[in-house]
Amino acid sequence: MNHATSDQSKSLMFWSIGLAAFWVIFLWGFFDDGPYTLGVNAAVFLFLALGFFGFLFPSEFPLWRKKNYAWLVPFLLIAVSYAVYANPEVKAISIPVTAVLLVTFVTYALFGDPRVRWGSSFVRTVIVRAFAWIVELGFSFALYVRLISGAHGSSTARRVVLGVILLVVVVSGAVVPLLSAADPLFGAFVRPFVDFLSRLIATETLVRIIVGIVLAIGILAVGLAWRKRPAVSGDDAPRATDSIVAGIVVGGIFLVYVLFLAVQIKRLWVSELPIDFSETEALVKSGFWQLFFLSIINGFIFLATYTKTNQWAQRLLTGFTIASLLLIFSAAWRMVLYVVFYGFSYEKFFASYTVIFSIILFTWLVAQFASKKRRDLVKFGVFLFLWMYAVLAIFPIDQFIMRTNLKLAEKSGSRIALFEMTMLSSDVLGYVEDRKDDPRFEGWGRWLKNRRDRSMERTWYEMSVSDVVYRLKH
Repeated sequence: MNHATSDQSKSLMFWSIGLAAFWVIFLWGFFDDGPYTLGVNAAVFLFLALGFFGFLFPSEFPLWRKKNYAWLVPFLLIAVSYAVYANPEVKAISIPVTAVLLVTFVTYALFGDPRVRWGSSFVRTVIVRAFAWIVELGFSFALYVRLISGAHGSSTARRVVLGVILLVVVVSGAVVPLLSAADPLFGAFVRPFVDFLSRLIATETLVRIIVGIVLAIGILAVGLAWRKRPAVSGDDAPRATDSIVAGIVVGGIFLVYVLFLAVQIKRLWVSELPIDFSETEALVKSGFWQLFFLSIINGFIFLATYTKTNQWAQRLLTGFTIASLLLIFSAAWRMVLYVVFYGFSYEKFFASYTVIFSIILFTWLVAQFASKKRRDLVKFGVFLFLWMYAVLAIFPIDQFIMRTNLKLAEKSGSRIALFEMTMLSSDVLGYVEDRKDDPRFEGWGRWLKNRRDRSMERTWYEMSVSDVVYRLKH
């Protein structure tokens, strides 16, 4: 290991120790209350994580350059959303989504070449790098042992640690107790320090130290694995697809779609929903799941045949994609009717957002037939998902659902049960608190107490902007 590499390893160690210490101090509550404890602390941690990955980038193409803003900005929005809203559902979803997307886009940026195709080799590279840190765990542990033992270079770190330990033992064991006995006023002044030391001796503190050590080793292993740039593979050049086979498959499915649209034309564009809720739910949800599964199948078919077959197969693919888009519009119309009559819920909001994503994606796919330039379809889809999820994360979902449902409930024939909105988070606590005498919020007493207690019990670093606004107003 040369001098430069050694210096970088030491910097990575301090980054890892800092991230691990931040986690066990400010994010420890996650083990007890899950996403309810994620607020400013989670936002800061994500910013620090981006800084950690940014340290791994070579100086010739740093992380914070304009070419990376197209994916960095959405990540910054997702990070900020933790500090703005209290919605635990979105925060819980953001954890795995952010992790997968971060691995994907950091890998993409480390290539240093935006022309890299998002094909099979790129996917394999992302998967391999997601688990590459496991191989580096042994070396990561060895580096920390060397740092503490002073096996290479001076033993300054070991002597500093030993000095701090001795200072704490002498001050807490003799100096502070004696001075406190001599002057009760001084004893009252240093009481918080004594209480802090007593907590350090507690079992939980020992557990935190152990977890912090494990996290530091793991984070350093990630840094060691990711400081190596991924190799560019050239096996993702478009491969031709058998035009006869593709034409039969695409043409056959297209005819089935046309037949379905013709037979179901009256049900596809219904103007009203059945009175019975179970019948309505079956009608709409079947349309949504139809969209979900067919969109996935249609997407794979499009990827397998776009610009890889002859002219006739491409014309069939055009019709196939337009038919797929019509099915999406049909499901979207049903969802609109469902919301107008029954109002929004988390499920219907996310389903509607999925419909919008699918409409944008398939509209873009249809537009590709008018373009002579071959586009990277996977790259577009992932970038679209990242941006739409970032907008979703920063969007005031609870406020939107509350205000929209109250407006829709005023319409004649509305079947909205406002009490069902008690599933909403404390992001609308202040809104309901200001209207608790409104007859429409009768029976919300338990919800108000639960959300109020949940909001008030958060420590300052677990709060979101919505919690701060509520405390300032109430």
